[in-house]
Amino acid sequence: MALVLEGTVVPGFRHGAVFVQRYLDKLEDACGFKPFLGTLNLECSMQPEFPVYSNFIPGWTERGAEYGSVWCYPCSLNGLKGAVIVPDKTSHPPEVIEVISSYCLKTRLGLKRGSTVKLEVLPVRR
Repeated sequence: MALVLEGTVVPGFRHGAVFVQRYLDKLEDACGFKPFLGTLNLECSMQPEFPVYSNFIPGWTERGAEYGSVWCYPCSLNGLKGAVIVPDKTSHPPEVIEVISSYCLKTRLGLKRGSTVKLEVLPVRR
C-alpha cells in the first residue's frame, strides 16, 4: 500500500538549488531522472513515516566539507514523477518534506504558497 501525503506549499530557505546542484549526479542515479535545480517544500500536518526501503545516497567528505546522507523515496505528484528527499542535514522541521522532479513543480502545476498538494510515495524498486 502506497503512502499518500497531503501538504501545503511553504517557502524554503532558498538553498534547494545549491543542494540539488551539489548532489546532482547522485540524485540522478538514485532517482532515475535529472532533477530541476530546486525543491518543492510541503508542510504536512505531522511528521510522515516513510517506508523502510529507500534509495540511499551515503554522505561523503570533499575538500574538508562534509555532505550528509540522503534518503530518496520515489513519488508521484499529479502524475509527475518525482522523489521525496530526506537529507540527514536539514534546517526544516520534521513535518516539512522536500520534493524534487525533473520539472519546476511550482510552475508546472501552477502552485503557490498555501496551495495544497497530495502526493503518493511509491515503493522503491529494488
